[in-house]
Amino acid sequence: MGLPDVSHIWWRERSLLEQLLFKLTEEQMLLAAGHVRWLSAATDEVEVVLEDIAHAELVRAIEVQAAGRELGVGPNPSLRDLAEAALPPWGAILMEHRDAFLKVTEEITELAKANRQLILRGYAAEDRAAIASQIDSLRTNLLELANTTYMNRPLFAGTSPTAKAYDSSANYLGTNPGSPGDQVMRTVAPNVTVRVNLTGPEVFGAPGSDIFSVLSTVANDLRTNPANLSNDIGALDGATTTMKNAQATIGARYHEIDTMRSRNDALKLTTTTALSQLEDVDLPATVSKLQMQEVAYQAALAATSKTVGPSLVDFLK
Repeated sequence: MGLPDVSHIWWRERSLLEQLLFKLTEEQMLLAAGHVRWLSAATDEVEVVLEDIAHAELVRAIEVQAAGRELGVGPNPSLRDLAEAALPPWGAILMEHRDAFLKVTEEITELAKANRQLILRGYAAEDRAAIASQIDSLRTNLLELANTTYMNRPLFAGTSPTAKAYDSSANYLGTNPGSPGDQVMRTVAPNVTVRVNLTGPEVFGAPGSDIFSVLSTVANDLRTNPANLSNDIGALDGATTTMKNAQATIGARYHEIDTMRSRNDALKLTTTTALSQLEDVDLPATVSKLQMQEVAYQAALAATSKTVGPSLVDFLK
């Protein structure tokens, strides 16, 4: 696929981003007017556009890789890289795409942030209290997950002998990251080891900025200081990003272990096949050889019976 076709995909993405901007503007107008009744429908429309954008991004990523190889700019080229490598007039066209993308994404970011603040301000005191109670329950459930054990050992405490990774106040009790004993290693192949754990701070955040502290702050601000909720959202985003990064790390390690397992399975099959070739019996050839030996044995018996005289038993008969 050439640059004209890739440019067509970018036009499609730009159209979808403009549509998303329009839907977010609709949502903002509903919030400002207090028409909460229609807010759910507006949010559903935003989700539909986001799904279309995700699909378009996947198609664009595949085709940009191909275009990058054609232009010799290497893997995962940026739009600027393609623009600088492309011949006229495509360099100017791609830079125009880039500028348009930067502008519309900035507008979307600001509008989404404003909508979140409007949503937070729009809740009545009793609604905020109910949400705070839900957040408290969520924090309790998350704390229970953080104390998950395997073979009577907490998963997120490193090699610490403690019975729990966190106490009831969400204070971390395990081995701190970077300290001796924070890593649990397992051998998956000769001279190959993989870390199979993450400590609590690596998953849930450092003490003071961990997800438990953030949720407590959000619940308190919902009850007593709703004006600070906009700052809480940033802290919540940071804690969520930490957990997502931990999830990605675990996924990468799982992929490494799965790759080693596949290699071991292939090696096992190769070894079994080689051993089979050395040890397995060729059944037709073995049966044929056995039959030949049996014929020879019977012939030997017959010849012997003719040459050997009668036995004493035969004589007595």
